[in-house]
Amino acid sequence: MLTADSETNGNQIKQTFTRVEWNLKPEHSSLFIRDQDSLVGYKSDLRYEVDGKQLFLYTQAGSEDVNIACHKS
Repeated sequence: MLTADSETNGNQIKQTFTRVEWNLKPEHSSLFIRDQDSLVGYKSDLRYEVDGKQLFLYTQAGSEDVNIACHKS
């Protein structure tokens, strides 16, 4: 699970990832673990659209970005 601080302005969202939590941490993949853990502090700048209960994230160039579940805390 990735935790991020988010700030919205219109249909733009800026996120700063603050924490990576592993449900099942791979035991024999230190490179993968390092790369995932390096997301802490990463900043993204995306566009978003809401369709009913679905949230779609797009890059600034208009390509659909990752599909992730978002929860309001």
